[in-house]
Amino acid sequence: MNHNCHFYAFCGFGILLTTFLQVRAFTPPSPKLVRGTAVPDYRRSSDTAQSKHKRTQRTQSLLGTTTNNSESEKEAVAAAGASSPTILKPYDYDEWKLTYRTIADDETEASDDHHNVLLIHPVGIGIASWFWEPLLTTLQKKNNDNDDISAGSERKPTIRAYAPNLIGCGISEGSDAWDPDQRGMFVPLGWVKGCEALINHINDKDRDENPGSSMSMSTPQKWTVVAQGGLAPIGVLLAARIPESVSKLVLTSPPTWKDMTTAVPTNELEQNYGFLRSPILSRLAFSILETRGLVEFFSNQFLFTSGKGCDDAWLDKAEREMCEDARPPVQNFNAGMCMSRGLGPELTEDIQSKIPTVLVVQGENDKRQRGDYEHNMTNCRLVTLPGTNVVPWEHPEALADLLVET
Repeated sequence: MNHNCHFYAFCGFGILLTTFLQVRAFTPPSPKLVRGTAVPDYRRSSDTAQSKHKRTQRTQSLLGTTTNNSESEKEAVAAAGASSPTILKPYDYDEWKLTYRTIADDETEASDDHHNVLLIHPVGIGIASWFWEPLLTTLQKKNNDNDDISAGSERKPTIRAYAPNLIGCGISEGSDAWDPDQRGMFVPLGWVKGCEALINHINDKDRDENPGSSMSMSTPQKWTVVAQGGLAPIGVLLAARIPESVSKLVLTSPPTWKDMTTAVPTNELEQNYGFLRSPILSRLAFSILETRGLVEFFSNQFLFTSGKGCDDAWLDKAEREMCEDARPPVQNFNAGMCMSRGLGPELTEDIQSKIPTVLVVQGENDKRQRGDYEHNMTNCRLVTLPGTNVVPWEHPEALADLLVET
């Protein structure tokens, strides 16, 4: 693969399945499904009518619930957030039942002195919106500290942050599973539109609850969009589609500029996806990779700072999300579907001309070079923070400070 993947699922396949690749045991994907990912233009213009497919029914193997039972849905969300400092809320897009994670204070009455932040989680084995819990709770603390500022001191806008589960992710958090054989292939555009739907949902909710504020005017609310790792293309495409709603784009540990602007060839996508959907080898590989021990090994090898490693909270949350129903997003991401075409035009035209601020954040222990972003985009600044490849989890305070100050 010539695209840049940042998560242990890809690393695991690279190491565990090298010998399997030699036998070339690929299951060819449906040509219709692969071609469906190569959307000519991701900018928002005249979107086609929403799909009329019935909602995919599935069993949540970890929680014993089904998505077409409203009481079970509530139980699933409650179980996933029982020991969490954050809360899960539902929203819908294109007949998908989805969830997003936020903090209790984010659900209080909005005012003119707040700023909204959308957090796009990475995709990998066991990953869902829980990835943003440390940052969400840190932002909540900063909001509380801001409320305690004495009279006459400078107050900063309250940050209200929302972390959606991308379509097919967050099965243990109450979101629908995704079966590509039933609903087809839609990465990356479907993930982008799902995020856009949440932004519209929050904006509409604010306007309905605060009819007398400036939020009721026609001017769109401004958002900061934060995308982690290999899901940077989703943040870029979202900002390019709705630049009137985005004031800042933050890419934490993104692929290199070359990888972001170079498309994965179609034949490579087909081979990658066919192998990752192989009924024998892929199933065997996932059954091995979906273990606590290997998640810990690959996380420590490729994501976390050497000598520190991941913590029990990381492993517990990943373990809860690991199930067969959660595999399609991992398969699509690692096949390279997010980079079915290069994103140079979005970065150097749409975003450079319409988004005031772009921040590229990398961990101080990350050796990949990302200076080309700053070199090729006049509105971009490269920021180095403590940590390695998962700065929002390892050092949420540093990223929270950056979001508050800029």
